[in-house]
Order: sequence, then C-alpha cells, then structure tokens
Amino acid sequence: MNIELPRNLAARAQLRVRLRAEELPAHNTSRALLWAIAAVSWVLGLASAPLVWRGFAWLGSEFNLPDPVWQAGVVLWWLVPGVVAVGAVILQKRKVERAAE
Repeated sequence: MNIELPRNLAARAQLRVRLRAEELPAHNTSRALLWAIAAVSWVLGLASAPLVWRGFAWLGSEFNLPDPVWQAGVVLWWLVPGVVAVGAVILQKRKVERAAE
C-alpha cells in the first residue's frame, strides 16, 4: 500500500511542537495566578462569613422573608462567583484548544 504524505509534514509537526512548548510556561504562570486568586478569595470569604450571614439575616427580617430564602441568598453569595470563574476558565480553555487546531 502506497500512502502519499505532504512534503512539509515534518516541518509542520515541528512547528506545532515548538508553539506548544512556548505556550506551556505561560500556561503554568496563569494557573499559579489563578490558584493564588482562589486562595485569597477563600480567605476573604471565610473572614467575611459572619458579616454576610448577619447582613442577610437582617435583610430577611426587614423584608419578612422565610429563613430558607435568605439562607439560600447566603449560599448563592458564594456559589455564583465560583461558577462564573469556572465558566471563564472553561471558555478560555476551549478558546486555546480551538486556536491550536
């Protein structure tokens, strides 16, 4: 069986390997920055938890909301930013993958 290969196949493969190797250090730096930001976010979240809880409890009492409603607000207060961040990371990863294709 005879298979014809493009003449520049090796050069294209080398170029892709070189480009990917150049991306890796930048990717590791951005990943470390993302972890640092996440750690600071958790520390600040834990430090502010009592204030946020009291604030939502006060709003719940002012507007006569049932306890589960304002407590769900506290949960969403911390979940929504994390979900948005994960979505941004996934979108960025897909963008990089599409650019590599």
